[in-house]
Amino acid sequence: MHPYHHLVTAAIVLSAASGMARDGLTWTPLSTTRDELPPANGSNQQTTCVTADVDGDGATDFFITDRSTTPSVLLYRRVADGWEIYVVDNTALPIEAGGDAADIDGDGDLDLALGQDSSGGTVWWWENPGSLLATNTPWTRRIIKSGGGSMQHDQRFGDLDGDGRLEFATWVNNANRVEVYEIPSDPTTSPWTLSDSLTLSGEGMDVADVDRDGVLDLIAGGHWIRHAGGGSYTANPIDASYGSSRVIAGQFIPGGRPEVLLNSGDTTGPLVFYVWDGFAWSNRTLLASVEHGHTLEAGDIDGDGYLDLFAAEMGNPGAGAACKAWIGWGDGTGGFTLAHQQNVTTAPPHVVDMDDDGIADIVVDAGDGVTAVYLRRAGFDPLPVPITSASAYVGSLATIHGDMNGDAYPELARMGTMGASGSADV
Repeated sequence: MHPYHHLVTAAIVLSAASGMARDGLTWTPLSTTRDELPPANGSNQQTTCVTADVDGDGATDFFITDRSTTPSVLLYRRVADGWEIYVVDNTALPIEAGGDAADIDGDGDLDLALGQDSSGGTVWWWENPGSLLATNTPWTRRIIKSGGGSMQHDQRFGDLDGDGRLEFATWVNNANRVEVYEIPSDPTTSPWTLSDSLTLSGEGMDVADVDRDGVLDLIAGGHWIRHAGGGSYTANPIDASYGSSRVIAGQFIPGGRPEVLLNSGDTTGPLVFYVWDGFAWSNRTLLASVEHGHTLEAGDIDGDGYLDLFAAEMGNPGAGAACKAWIGWGDGTGGFTLAHQQNVTTAPPHVVDMDDDGIADIVVDAGDGVTAVYLRRAGFDPLPVPITSASAYVGSLATIHGDMNGDAYPELARMGTMGASGSADV
C-alpha cells in the first residue's frame, strides 16, 4: 500500500446473478455497516487484517489496523453469538499492509507482528495477554527492529533454517531488501538478531517447503529463498521479472513441489500459475491483466479436496467500478475454472474457517473502510457484492480467510480501504 491511498465505505448485499455461484455453495455476509459485526473505529486509513486463533478455542479471530486514528490495532474475537471487539493498541501508529501471527514468546498463544509504512523502518510485535485478555486493556507492544529503510510491507514467521525455532522475515521495500531475523531466547529484547539481508525488489511474502527437503522456504519478490547454512539464505528465481507481485504457494497438484501463484500487487499485470517440471518453473497465465491485484489467497473453498484460488483487484487506484474478484475452482491437476464478480474488491487475502464449522470462509476488505466476512454454508450461492460510494470506488487493503465458525470450511473476511469511514465485514 502506498502513502497516497485513501479509504471509502461500502455496504455488502447479496447478488443472485454472481458468476461465483457453484452448485451447493451459499455465502452469508456480515458487516459492520449493518451492525452484524462490532463497529470499527470509523476512520479512513485501515491498512491490514491478520487472522489468528488468539484464545486457543479453535475458532479464527482477526485483527484490523488503522494508521490514521486510535485505536490503531483492534481484535475481532469469535464468541458463541458473533464477535467481540478488543483494543490491542490505543496509540497512533503508521502501520503498513502485511503482518503475521505466531507464538513469539513460546507461551502457547499467538502474538502479532506488524510493520511501519513509508514513514519509517520499525517493525513491532504485541504480546498476547492470554488469560488476562480484556476488551479495553491494550497488549504490550515491543520493537523487533527500527530504522534501516522504510516501508515494511509483508512479514512471515516460520522455521526457515530447520533448527526447530521460528525465524521472522520482513520486507524493507523502499530499500529493496528482504531481512531474516532470529527470534532471541528472550524476545522482549530489541532489536532482534539479523541473520541475513537479501537484495530483492517488490512485495508479497509466503512460506512453503519449496524443494521438499523438510525445511520451510521463504517466497518473495519472484524468488524462493532457502537456508544456505549458518545465518545465510540464498534467493532462487521463480520469475525474477515479476517481483512486484502478491504471492501464494500451495499443493494445487498433489505431490511434488508446491505450485506458486503470482498476482499484480500494487501494479497492473497478469495472474500467473507456476509449476516445477523437474528442471525449471513453467508458467501459465490465468488472467492476462489484473489492475492492482492486491489480493491473492488459496483454500479449499468448495470442499472437494482440492485447493482453489481467490484473487481480486483494488478499485482506487485500480479499475474503479469495474474492479473484479475471481474464484478459481481448482481440479487437482493444475486446472482452474475461473468465475468472477464485478465490483468486489479485496487485498492481501487469507481463506480460513472463521466460524469453526469446517467450511472455508473469506475475510475481505470491502472498500470504503468496510470489513466484511463471508461465511460459507452448506450448499452454494453467489458471493455477495459490495456497493461502494458513487464518487470513489475503492479496493481492499486486507483479505483474510479461515474457519471462522468451526465448520471446517474457510470463510472470507475483508476490511475497507480507501474512503471516508472505517468498517469491517465478514
